[in-house]
Parts: sequence; structure tokens; C-alpha cells
Amino acid sequence: MHFAKPGRKVDVFEKNNFFSGHCSLIHHEGYCFDQGSSLLLLPSLLYQTFADLGSSLIDAGVELIKCEPTYRVYFHDDESIVLSTDLSVVKGETERIEGENGLERYMTWLLEAHQHYELSVEHVPKKNFCSFFSLFRPSFLAYMVTLYLFVSIWSRTSEHFMTERLHPAFALRASTRIPRFLRALTPHQVHLLQNGTLVEAGVIVYNADLVSAFKNLLPRGPAVGHLYRKPGNCSSISFYWFMNYGIPKFSAHKSEPPAEPSFYANAPSRTDPRAAPEGKDSVVVLVPTDRMAVVVHTVRKKVPQATHNMLDLGNDVLESKIVHELVNMPETWCEKFDLDKGTILGLSHSFLCISVLSFRPSTKHAQINSCCFVRASAHPCTGYASVSCPLLSELTPAAIGFQSA
Repeated sequence: MHFAKPGRKVDVFEKNNFFSGHCSLIHHEGYCFDQGSSLLLLPSLLYQTFADLGSSLIDAGVELIKCEPTYRVYFHDDESIVLSTDLSVVKGETERIEGENGLERYMTWLLEAHQHYELSVEHVPKKNFCSFFSLFRPSFLAYMVTLYLFVSIWSRTSEHFMTERLHPAFALRASTRIPRFLRALTPHQVHLLQNGTLVEAGVIVYNADLVSAFKNLLPRGPAVGHLYRKPGNCSSISFYWFMNYGIPKFSAHKSEPPAEPSFYANAPSRTDPRAAPEGKDSVVVLVPTDRMAVVVHTVRKKVPQATHNMLDLGNDVLESKIVHELVNMPETWCEKFDLDKGTILGLSHSFLCISVLSFRPSTKHAQINSCCFVRASAHPCTGYASVSCPLLSELTPAAIGFQSA
């Protein structure tokens, strides 16, 4: 849309028979699931994207629904904590665990988090870091220490909260070949395998994992081996449960760190009643994993039991309430969604690999002038095409292969 706004002709080609990749929806017999993400982060960037295109969420008929409570964290001993935007709820929860100064510590942590958020959005994802020297631009250099780039979120929560139980609550810590949609990229061309059609293009914007593009679509070079050695984010086993009844004690979002295994559960039908038939629930359980060859049946045995205990279902057997189940494995994320090694967020977010800096390829290919990237592993912000596209569209037309009229 950013490229089309000035009047350029834009064609969109999709590998699958559905749009939006791992942000797409699963529909089945009256049930609906988010295939991947279930929480909207950085809403200000979404508002800005619509504004840049001369529209708004209201004009587009998009309604953002507040999730209250935000989520509930369960621990290995069945204790839990509710995270909410309601300060009266937060006061009770933090003081119950942290003591009488719990709310005060929470407010200091929240102030630091807010400052980091505002500074990061302003000085990091909205800027192009085209080389190592971009790190030393004065507007960014002044904040390198303030933003604690060399310190983990876990360490920062440990500074603010005395009780170890609150650290995971606020930090939330816890190779197959990809079918080739495109055979090769050359300046101004895309070969489509389905019927051998050759499509002429002035610029190619690849909206899939940058690492998979370098490995499977682009001419082989040193960058492939360099990228392959970089650490990636975790993958996941995602269970989609079609429930034949509404689970009484299930709020919209739940997380259980750091049990064996840790997992995150979401009931989309709690915020959108259309996500399940009346009186029933749709439930997604996401289990992070750091390897492709994980044994799904081992996880499959543990997760329902842990979920059963978390929901206090008594004599009810959770599995008997699941009328249908779909599972996305690390191999699924790799094969269906072009995510290298199944990493659901692309390359690691550690400082030396962080998506917003200059230690990975730019959104524009260094040698192929008309080849650009806007999704997972791409600079400046992994998976956030609403940031990458404006940065690309701000480049001069000649810099990304557009010919002068």
C-alpha cells in the first residue's frame, strides 16, 4: 500500500491459498483461531500506518478490543498472578507477593518500561541503520546506555522486584527445505513456478523470512553462511483446540513459566464471541521450543494435564472436551510460512543480532538493487512490515530500482 499510494502499480503474489502468513486465521466448522500472534503490540505504529495511507482504523471498520485482565501467569506450584491495566488489581497482586511496597516497585518498573518504549520507537525501528557507523549517529548514541542495550529484561525486572516470582511474570522469559515459491531473482524479474509465468517487476519486496530468501531464492554467496550461523528466536508447537463447551475459569490469556514445559494459552472466543459456536470455546496453546526435532507426543501428553490443573477442572477430563485438534509444528512454520528453521520471530534479538541495528542485512539487498525485505529477520524491526515499508518507500526511487518516468 505504501508503494501503491504514489501511483505505482503493485501486484501481490501469495505462496499459500490464504493471505497474511502466520498472522492468518484458521476457520473450521464455526471455530476461528489466530494462526500465530494473538496480542497486538505497538498499536501507535498501526495508527500511524493507517494515517500514512490517508485512512484510520475507524474508517476501515477496525475495532481494537481491550483485553482485561491482560493475562494471568500460573507457576509450577499452581500459584498465579493477574496482570491488568487496572491499578487497583495490580496493587492487590503485587502487594500480595512483593509486600507493602509492591505497587511502588511496580510503578518504578512501569515508568522505566514506558521511557524505553517511547525512546525505542522514536530512535530505533523508525530509522534505517544501513551500516555499523549508523550506531554512532548523535541522536541514537545518547540513548545507548539509557536503553540498557547490553542488559536483559530479566535483569531489569530483578532490579525492581525483590520476589523472584515476579521476574518471569514481567519478563515472560522463558532443518527441512522450504518449497520454493520463486525459483530465482534477477533484476526486474520473478519466475513463478506454478505455471512458469515470467512477471516483469521494477522492484521485488519479499514479505517472508529474510534468511529463507537468502538460502532458497537468491544467488548463493557469503551472506548465506553468515546468516545461517546467527542464532534464531524460538520456534513453537501450537495446539488449536476445538472445545465442545465453555471453560468456566478461562480468561483470555494465560501463561505458565517456567514449568515443564512452559506454555501460553489463549481463548480467542473470550474477546470475540464469533471465534466459537455459542456455549463453546476455541483455545490455542503455544509451547515454545528451541529445536526442530522436538517430539510432539511428549509435549502432547504434558500440556493437557498442566492445563487441566491450571483451570481447576476437577473430575472433568480436558481431552474429552476437545472435539477436534490442529497442531502447528516447527516444521509447519518452516514449510508453510517460510520461517527458517521454524523460528517464529526470525533471527535472535540479542544485541549482536538485534533486528533494529546493523548486524543483519538491510531491508534493501546490497547487490540486487531492486530486491527488498520487509518481514521476519529483516532490519529494522523483525516482522513489522508496517515499519519496514515506510522506510523503503522513503528511499529515492532510483535507490530501490524504480525507473524515472
